[in-house]
Amino acid sequence: GLMRIINETKQNIINNVIVYPSPILGNQHLSIESNSEHIMSIEIYDAIGKKIKHVNVSNTDLKILLDISDISPGFYHIKIETESKAIFNSNFINYGNELKNSWWN
Repeated sequence: GLMRIINETKQNIINNVIVYPSPILGNQHLSIESNSEHIMSIEIYDAIGKKIKHVNVSNTDLKILLDISDISPGFYHIKIETESKAIFNSNFINYGNELKNSWWN
């Protein structure tokens, strides 16, 4: 009933993970921030679903700066697993340096 809905809503708020910036413009890092749980692993998939990066997180920070300098421009799906085995899915667009150079130089 209602109690279950309230608890589920509370869980979702507690286990919130945000990924930013998107789109990425000439930035070499993606920030991943959890407001309560440690992030255990991060996987990045390209637009056709191929896994291109897997990172096991060993530190216990709630905020991680992920180096994406090795990822070419494009649309990506990111899967984040927290210590309670919760999975968070998000997307980001990487414009790389190309767009920045053509716009500002």
